Amino acid sequence: MNNLSAKLVLPIFLQHFKDATPDTISAIKPIMQYSSAVNHAFDYIYTGTFCLAILCWSVTILFTRSLPVWLGWIGIALSIITAVIFMGGMAVNNLQGFRIFVSSIVVWIILTGIVLCNQE
Repeated sequence: MNNLSAKLVLPIFLQHFKDATPDTISAIKPIMQYSSAVNHAFDYIYTGTFCLAILCWSVTILFTRSLPVWLGWIGIALSIITAVIFMGGMAVNNLQGFRIFVSSIVVWIILTGIVLCNQE
């Protein structure tokens, strides 16, 4: 399981089974796999909706021209790159992919904040 949230919650769940028999452990394994699959699905939903939100803000920036156009293009590029990564099969829900995704989102948000603070 390479999901960060599964690594945080799973030890709490497994504490109840520290004295479990091998039969009980083999019965728990499908539950752990199901939990991991559900977490992956929610990771994809979170990532997709976050990119969709940035895409909507970026398109709005381009149409209204109330913020610099380059900021809108960076947001659109970020959304497209993330979509291509998804379609290419690279997982954003592993630790390395999550770091790249969050870092790019943070850079866009910081740039937007700087632009907003510099406006009169």
